[in-house]
Amino acid sequence: MRNVGWDSSRNAFIFGHRFYELTAAGAPHDLPLYLRAVGADRHDAPSWLLCWHDFRRYYPDADVFRVLLDSAHDAGAIFDDLERASVQAIIDLNPAHHHKHPLHLTDDGIPLCACGQPMAPDGSSRGRLKFVCPRHRKRAAGDQPPCPHALYLAGTESFRLHPGLARGTQAWRLAYNGRTGTERSHTRKRNDLGQVPCRRRSRPTRTAHYFLAAYVQHFAAWTAHSGLRIEAIFRAALQPHLSTLLPLPRGAAA
Repeated sequence: MRNVGWDSSRNAFIFGHRFYELTAAGAPHDLPLYLRAVGADRHDAPSWLLCWHDFRRYYPDADVFRVLLDSAHDAGAIFDDLERASVQAIIDLNPAHHHKHPLHLTDDGIPLCACGQPMAPDGSSRGRLKFVCPRHRKRAAGDQPPCPHALYLAGTESFRLHPGLARGTQAWRLAYNGRTGTERSHTRKRNDLGQVPCRRRSRPTRTAHYFLAAYVQHFAAWTAHSGLRIEAIFRAALQPHLSTLLPLPRGAAA
C-alpha cells in the first residue's frame, strides 16, 4: 500500500502525506524557511535531502553555518552533502548504525587499533577505506603479532563522528537543543493557527492552508520585531490606494 508511513511521535501509522520543514534554528521566532508536502511513506532522510537541495537552489546566497537534525537523519549521504558544503552537522547518532566494537578516532580522523596505535591505511574496497593494524607494516623480531581485525570506514565516517563540535560536550548539547525550534514551529501551525481542526484532506488544499499558516508566522514575527500594531501596518500599506478604493465625499476635491 502506498503513502502509508509510521509516525514515531504519535506511535501510529499515518496515511496520505505530511509536511517537511526547514526552520531557522536559534532565531527568536522559530520561523519556517522551506516547506514541502511529502508522502507519508517517505523517510525523513530522503525528505531532508530533497528539501535541502531545493532550498540551496532557490536561495543560493543563504549562509548556512550549522544544521541540527535528529537520529533519523544519521545517513552517509547527508553527512557527505554537508561536508561538501562546509556546513557543521549536529546530528544525533542512530544506535542501529554503530559498529560492533567501539570506534575511536584520532584528531586527524584515523581510527585507533586495539593496541592503542593509529591504524595504517590498506587501500579501499567497495568505496570504503580499509585500515589494518600498524604492526602489519612494521614488524620486527620479538614484536607482538598484529591484530587480526581489519576496519572498513565510509568516506564520511570521520566527519560523522567528529563534525567539528565534540559530541557529548556542553557546547554540543546546547547547539543540539536548538532543534526544538522546529517542534515549536510545527506546534504553532497545528494548534495556534488551526491546522488540527481543519477538515480539509486534499493535498492541494492542505498545502495551501499550511503555507498560509507559515505566512502568518512570518507576519507575526515581523510585526513583533517592528514594534508596530497590525492596524498601523495595514493603514500604512493601504494609504496610497485609499483614494482609488474609497469614493470621495461630496464637495471634496479630487
